[in-house]
Amino acid sequence: MNCRREFGQVVLRISESLGCTLWRGSGCTRSFSGGLTTNQLVTGALQTRLDTVDQTCHPSSNSSSLYTQVRWASKKQGGSTQNNKDSNPKFLGVKLFGGEHCIPGNIIVRQRGKRFHPGVNVGMGKDHTLFSLVEGCVSFTKDRKKNRTYVNVK
Repeated sequence: MNCRREFGQVVLRISESLGCTLWRGSGCTRSFSGGLTTNQLVTGALQTRLDTVDQTCHPSSNSSSLYTQVRWASKKQGGSTQNNKDSNPKFLGVKLFGGEHCIPGNIIVRQRGKRFHPGVNVGMGKDHTLFSLVEGCVSFTKDRKKNRTYVNVK
């Protein structure tokens, strides 16, 4: 069994006799032998357990070798997340209903846009919040001609 393993710029060729040759770039730098298994050679045992012998050779000298590549991840793959953000509640809606007593400054309706319009003795804030201007009783009236709902305090 002839095979070839790559570690970055270092290429390792393992032959049937369990000898191996370590290439850097295009020229051969070291040759190893010693009866180790392919797994031991690939996992790095060759650096500590094998004798090194300097010789010169070329990687294309044995053209009958079976070449395979092994590549490990350089970084751990991170997972991706989607739809995991949520906004804080805005607590919109009617706070004081028709017939309830209010004092000046009480918020009657919190809304986005002008679903309810200010009527008599009712003010509107910059975020379209309706609030009472005087002490009194809240009432809702509908103007069918303009298709609007007014909030009044009497």
